[in-house]
Amino acid sequence: MSSAAGTDRWKADEDFEEYRKSHPGADYSQFYTTRTAAMVRSGKQHNSLGNNIVTGEIGEFWETGAKQAQRLMRLGDVQPSHRVVEYGCGSLRVAGHFLKLLEPGNFFGLDVIADFYEQGRANVGAELLAKARPRLEVISDESVAAAAEFRPDYVFAHSVVIHVHPDILPKMFANMARIASKPGAILAFNAMIHDPAVRYANLGWAWPESYYLGHFRDFKVLKIERGKLTDKGGYQVGGAMFVFQRAA
Repeated sequence: MSSAAGTDRWKADEDFEEYRKSHPGADYSQFYTTRTAAMVRSGKQHNSLGNNIVTGEIGEFWETGAKQAQRLMRLGDVQPSHRVVEYGCGSLRVAGHFLKLLEPGNFFGLDVIADFYEQGRANVGAELLAKARPRLEVISDESVAAAAEFRPDYVFAHSVVIHVHPDILPKMFANMARIASKPGAILAFNAMIHDPAVRYANLGWAWPESYYLGHFRDFKVLKIERGKLTDKGGYQVGGAMFVFQRAA
């Protein structure tokens, strides 16, 4: 994998090695999410996590994830009766809109640590939580199995793939495919595309389109929505939304 110039750009790798000295066996996702959780718990602003979310210039919680949720609902043709799993549900800025739409008990959220969605509970409020009755769990072999048994109609990840370390990404895709086991289930995620694969930021990776498709050979490709190329870390990368469907 190619890397943009500048040794200080990958300081996260040095921090990870230091973190592992006191957390033997920890993987990159545990390191990254634990560090980020500590930051947002302190009240610092973040573009998608915690209780002080500001996306662009939008700071009202329900507006920060509204457009993203609407797009994801459209791509999955989501109906109130559908069961939905979000892989990497964060602080529920997107999930909250699904909770408003879906019938009670029809949403299952997963994330690497509980801190993010526990803060998300405060974001969406006790009244909606009591009505929607979402299931929120830390990603593990057991919770992935439970999400598969949930038999969702739609499985999605939003703004997650680009931040997932190359050592972990295949496991994430395998988990998502396992969860979307119901015949006809739709699976969607957004990602960055570049050929060859590059690391364009401290926590940003882009892969060839064929790399993503190769992890979902058991699925039909319903749609790939490609965005314009933009300069990131000296590379021309393009965003894309991938939408698959499990064979009926």
